[in-house]
Amino acid sequence: MRKMAVFIIFFLSGLIALGYQAIWSKYLGHLLGHAALAQTLAVSAFMLGLGLGSYLAGKKGLISGKSAMLWYVVLEIGIGIWGLLFHSAYVSLETSFAHSILSQYALALLLIVPPATAMGATFPIFWRGATQIGTLGEARALPSLYFVNALGGSFGALLTTFVFVPQFGLPGSMLGFGLGNFVLALVVFALFVRGASHEVAPVDEETRASQKLRHDETLPRFGIFALVAALTGATSLIYQVVWFRMAALALGSSQHSFEIVLASFIFALAIGALVLSWLDKYVSNSMAWCAAAQIGMGCMAILSYVFWYSQFSTSADFVATVKAGTMGYDLFLVFSALVCLLMVFPASFWAGMTLPLLTRTALGLGPKVVGYLYAWNTAGCMLGAIVATHLLLANIGIKLTLVLAGALDILLGLYLLGRLPASRQRMLWMASAGAASIMCIALVQATKVNPLVVTSGSFRHGRAYSELENKEILFYRDGKTATISATKMDKRAIAVATNGKIDGAASLDALASSDEVTMVLTGLLGSLYHANPSEVMIIGFGTGLSTHTQLGDTRVKQVQTVEIEPAMVDAASFLLKRNFRAYQDPRSKIVINDAKSFMRQSKIQFDLIVSEPSNPWVGGVSNLFSKEFYHSVKRKLKPDGTFVQWLQTYETNDAIVSSAVLALGDAFTSFRVFDMGQSDWVIVARPDHNYAIQGGVLSQPSLAEDIARIGVKTPEDILARIIGTERELIALARAIGSPANSDYQPYLLSHAPRARFVSGEPAEFARLKNGLNQRVVLDLLQHDVNQSNDWSGQNFATESLAAKSDELDLIRAVVDQSYDLEFNNTFSPMVTILTRLKTCDLARQDAVLENIDKVLPPFSTIFSYPELEGVLSTSLQCEGMNADLRDVVQFLYDFSTRNYANVVELAPKLLENKALSRRAIAMFRLMSIAAARVVKNCAAAKSFLSDNMPKAERALVLACESPGPN
Repeated sequence: MRKMAVFIIFFLSGLIALGYQAIWSKYLGHLLGHAALAQTLAVSAFMLGLGLGSYLAGKKGLISGKSAMLWYVVLEIGIGIWGLLFHSAYVSLETSFAHSILSQYALALLLIVPPATAMGATFPIFWRGATQIGTLGEARALPSLYFVNALGGSFGALLTTFVFVPQFGLPGSMLGFGLGNFVLALVVFALFVRGASHEVAPVDEETRASQKLRHDETLPRFGIFALVAALTGATSLIYQVVWFRMAALALGSSQHSFEIVLASFIFALAIGALVLSWLDKYVSNSMAWCAAAQIGMGCMAILSYVFWYSQFSTSADFVATVKAGTMGYDLFLVFSALVCLLMVFPASFWAGMTLPLLTRTALGLGPKVVGYLYAWNTAGCMLGAIVATHLLLANIGIKLTLVLAGALDILLGLYLLGRLPASRQRMLWMASAGAASIMCIALVQATKVNPLVVTSGSFRHGRAYSELENKEILFYRDGKTATISATKMDKRAIAVATNGKIDGAASLDALASSDEVTMVLTGLLGSLYHANPSEVMIIGFGTGLSTHTQLGDTRVKQVQTVEIEPAMVDAASFLLKRNFRAYQDPRSKIVINDAKSFMRQSKIQFDLIVSEPSNPWVGGVSNLFSKEFYHSVKRKLKPDGTFVQWLQTYETNDAIVSSAVLALGDAFTSFRVFDMGQSDWVIVARPDHNYAIQGGVLSQPSLAEDIARIGVKTPEDILARIIGTERELIALARAIGSPANSDYQPYLLSHAPRARFVSGEPAEFARLKNGLNQRVVLDLLQHDVNQSNDWSGQNFATESLAAKSDELDLIRAVVDQSYDLEFNNTFSPMVTILTRLKTCDLARQDAVLENIDKVLPPFSTIFSYPELEGVLSTSLQCEGMNADLRDVVQFLYDFSTRNYANVVELAPKLLENKALSRRAIAMFRLMSIAAARVVKNCAAAKSFLSDNMPKAERALVLACESPGPN
């Protein structure tokens, strides 16, 4: 029983350790601003601690079994206490240590290295105790223990990402793991300390043999073992970092992809160790096997590049097949795990054998060697993670980094073969290994990779670019945090992408792209809502168009654009025709840094801050939609400052959008939301609630060309896109029920990747874009957009703008001439009804009432129609009109002329009219609610609700009772 308990303890210990690492990487993501950098720093600090712990444990030497187990109990209790205190320590120290990259790294080491050191000591200490008390008596138990420990780590990485963090958040997960440490300590104390002997247990025969061989000259010196352990650890982590990037390009750069790669890597290590434990009795020469494992690891790592590129078309086909299914994302996760396993398993399988084989070989140098070798191996892991992220990827790219690390493993294997006694068999092994290695490298070099396929973003749309002739790669670089590309599309537009996900596209000809509308207006809205935006900060360079537009405002003295990836700035330079001010204007300053870190380090208080991060599902980006982030933005704004937020509502759902809206509302109690078209929102917030429009901004000559391309001429052109204020958005977000996104309760991090795959939209929030709601918002804000009647140049305008011209033509047709028409489908029923009303043709009033819903669309817009009001006013003078029809006409006339109090008074009678169709009643109900909201008669608005009305409409009624916008 106690032997089984040993394996269970090792499994749980690995699970908890990797759970801690996964959570630490998320905490560091808040500190560094990017998931890739956070992963590297967390792994580095974690490995440094493990190595230090293994080294210190190795120095304990031949302590008794009871002492070893007691040490283990103390270590687990210490780790548990640290876990319980971690969150409060991080929160209290984060601000003090976040003023430079060096201080950030210092904080990471301070918080992670001590518990990781304790974790590093637990493996050799517990192994020593188990062997001393006789529970484990063989050196060959090492691979089995390594297997269960690594398997537990694989489960820990997955459970933390998919279960613990979504359910309990970061602090709750840390608390759970801390309690887990206490449970392990209690179990070990009960099973192994209370009943253990105070004497050192007899050493088994195998250990006696190893001690006898301690000074045998046939064994290499410890320095050789240490060097090999360090280098193989370094290459393993280089592979892991490179595989992270490869998975981001193939499967998307969400946090889920990172954790799947990590779990696959550790799982493969575990299987390698398990197979070794089965084969251990056949291993007569550990050195030879270790050499073979090193060579196998290097060759398979190099070949993983070939597999990775070959799977793009398969992945695209799979995504296209399952995307529409209800279980699509779950199947995609399973498929992602399979792809990652096939990519990392062959190399990681051999990696799982190398350290146990190396350790068993070195046991002849004494039992202390276990801790020492683990120390050197983890030190190498730390070095490999740092070198891969900060040196290799950004300078030589994915392919050469992988080949270089693989070649190093192969050379290590050949070196170990060379340490074997000279023989013909050794020469044969070396020749075979050398030939296989050359073939692997040659195969990778012969693989012609098309960057268009790699950057296609097939994980989003299920296409790996079959129509390559219409696209041309202008720029491709594996940066420090992501792979960046610039692609010329259809010979007229250039798109800039991060890990295959397009962040923006701009046209090179006269016709603006849809993205340009969003990017230009994002740079323009801040100026429109600020009297003197002197100091400006923009988060995210993207295409550079927002920075360029902001610099078109002559009042601006300096624009600091903060971008975390230098390659992005280089890629956007291909759009110099559209963004030249971002590069050439002396007022433009491009800062390579994380936005949060920059705000902590900068002493400037800004007049205007514009946040344009990538989509919330991208790893590390959800931190820029959190309560904590918005509060930090508010602290960096001057009292009369303006904050502008771009929020992508495509590939989301109502829960995702409400989580982001509630996070924003936690810091800014007043804001305006504009729909740019194509499910892009731009939100404007001011701490002082002063939204006076600076209309003169649009008349500046320096902005003329940019705003003319998107059809904007007056402030009304922009106001026509408003969909709500904090009144409507917060009420609906609360009705949806999802929590506000937080750094420590990261709702978007856990849920946005699934919403991205489903490619849905927030159905309830989309209802806010209807003309009735927009009309209420504008009336409450006392804005009238009717003076701007030229919408011909509007690019991707709202539905209300697009519909106005058609409706106006129909109405004018009625005013200009009369028709003698019957109710049929050969001409517009709207014209038929309006003609009869205008001419007092009341012969078929019942048919007019039945079809009155055909006249209602113009009333469901933000505009008033004087021509329509004239028709209604004339018809009210008609003799012989029955009471039901007169009530309807009066209701419509009052609504069009904004006599909302009379609309509310007429509404109850109208809604009981049996002569009206269901569709007409439903539309009159919405108009009645809208009128009640404007006059703030909330009781009437509630009375107009029906049981089957959408959640959005009910939320708008609740918004009636909230404090109105200022």
